[in-house]
Amino acid sequence: MSSTPLVSVVMPVFNAMPYLAASVESVLSCGLPLELVAVDDGSTDGSSKVLARMAQADARITLLRHDANEGLVSSLLDGVVASAAPLIARLDADDVCRSGRLEHQYAAMLDDPDLVLCWTDYERIGLADEPLGIVRSPRSHEAAVLALSNGNAILHSSVMMRRSALDLVGTYSAEAYPAEDYDLWCRLLSVGRGRGLPIVGVGYRVNPAGISQRNIELQAEAAANVRQTQRQRLGRPGVEPRGVLRRLGDVRRRAGVAADEARRHSNATDEVYREAARQAFLVVAKLPKLVRWMMVISRLPRAMPVLLRGRGIARH
Repeated sequence: MSSTPLVSVVMPVFNAMPYLAASVESVLSCGLPLELVAVDDGSTDGSSKVLARMAQADARITLLRHDANEGLVSSLLDGVVASAAPLIARLDADDVCRSGRLEHQYAAMLDDPDLVLCWTDYERIGLADEPLGIVRSPRSHEAAVLALSNGNAILHSSVMMRRSALDLVGTYSAEAYPAEDYDLWCRLLSVGRGRGLPIVGVGYRVNPAGISQRNIELQAEAAANVRQTQRQRLGRPGVEPRGVLRRLGDVRRRAGVAADEARRHSNATDEVYREAARQAFLVVAKLPKLVRWMMVISRLPRAMPVLLRGRGIARH
């Protein structure tokens, strides 16, 4: 590229046909001065030829290639190292970057120098681009930190990161794979601020052949290790005490049990709903006021229909 880009978008690629071209084009349609760092991890399905053709046609594409498949983390690390911009965004090779996403994230990062991680909501899409529903992500730094103590609440393809923060905490960890993104969010938010933008920034492909689907058990084990580390991090002085986290977990368990019970018994009486609501609200009432509101807004979506009906609000 002739000048330094404002944003580098890192895209690992391994056998990403037939979605690759659309994914690349969704990034290049952005109005910002950017570069797309595509790392071909030894593809054998024609992805290499597509990338080579598109890179020849557009100088904003930086193309790296592994002779053999080295894995996702290796591709991510190589992509970050090769990136020239002070801000690094991500997109998987079968996902779609929605119009305006990178511009909104760049503006947010420019406006707040303490912001090290910015993410968006996303829409789940099928193999034929059919819409499968929108997923909302935590908005505030505080809500995200608490959410990460229970699991990965931030979509990898939706993030933009500050390179200086990556230099401080280190980038992706091979030891955390396949929860390398979850691990990185926790470390980044321990040194700077995070923010979720209220926009649908990504079309996330629900792909049975994707890494998350192929490594469900391994990912669950890796995520459990990251989750434990995050909970220990939150137990340090100056952050929410561990007792609060235990009560948050209690709320989630009771709310989940109530929701499951309601689904199993579609003709459950109002007394069942009221008891479920009473149990959940008793625990929530014991939490600090700020955390209580964060839980009600961010962490109880499964239970809200049950709680509302238990309080006589929902229709029968």
